[in-house]
Amino acid sequence: MKEKKKLFIIGSYVSFFILLLITGALMFGLKNDTITAIAKNVCSWAPTITLFILFPRILPGLRRRDFVRSLFRATISVKNILFITTLQILLFVGSILLYSHFENIEIKELICFSWPTFAGAILNCITSGATGEEAGWRGYLQPIMVKKYGVIQGSLRVGVIWAFWHTPLWFISGEYVGAELVMIPTFKAKEFDKLLTKHKPTVLLGVPTLFEAL
Repeated sequence: MKEKKKLFIIGSYVSFFILLLITGALMFGLKNDTITAIAKNVCSWAPTITLFILFPRILPGLRRRDFVRSLFRATISVKNILFITTLQILLFVGSILLYSHFENIEIKELICFSWPTFAGAILNCITSGATGEEAGWRGYLQPIMVKKYGVIQGSLRVGVIWAFWHTPLWFISGEYVGAELVMIPTFKAKEFDKLLTKHKPTVLLGVPTLFEAL
């Protein structure tokens, strides 16, 4: 079992980085947002792809169909689904209201709805991220880890392996933006004042003489 577990983990990392290199080549070569988004979605399926390729070796005697069915045997609580859905809606509405208030922007300017956009977002959510990752990491690896190390330690081990595997995808996803950089080729005090009002930066970098000019 130990060798099978290692085989799956290494295979998931290797297949992911191969897919990541292909995605990078598509990003710089084609410069097409749609194709890039599809390629990034495919990257997230690396653990599941690896699982099903190695399936006869790591889960001998079990059919792929039966394994997938086993992942959905647990009873789903309707109350939990309603609670999570309600919480998500409240968080979304709350964040919109707070952002609108503090940034002095009308709510209608923050929400742009169209059926094609909505359909694309639903399709993206169904095919990306957790849909492609869960079967491998949580469906196959976590039960093995939990059985050997217990719920807490086993889950933490899977979390670390999963997080390191996922890190490159966070950097190229474009969904986790930590800062915006505004560069000024030529410093002019009057124009700088307008830029401060427009961008509202929290960190300013420059030599002392520039700040003295202000």
